[in-house]
Amino acid sequence: MAIIGAGPAGLSCATFLLREGIAVELFDKQNRAGGLLSYGIPGFKLDKSDIERRVEFLNTRLELNLTKIVKLEKILVLKS
Repeated sequence: MAIIGAGPAGLSCATFLLREGIAVELFDKQNRAGGLLSYGIPGFKLDKSDIERRVEFLNTRLELNLTKIVKLEKILVLKS
């Protein structure tokens, strides 16, 4: 199952699917999962290690695959 977006909703969806034994590949344009939790909320209000710990749990225990999306324009520029 492919999930586009590794924000709070994507991580929640991945969690429920993985618990049911469905393989999940999560796609996001950022380097880290978490979306607004990682990039929109300041570190003094939300400890980023909590988000990283949750993603690490999904990676190790439930075998989540997180893939960074690269825009097609960037690929074409890199090839030229």
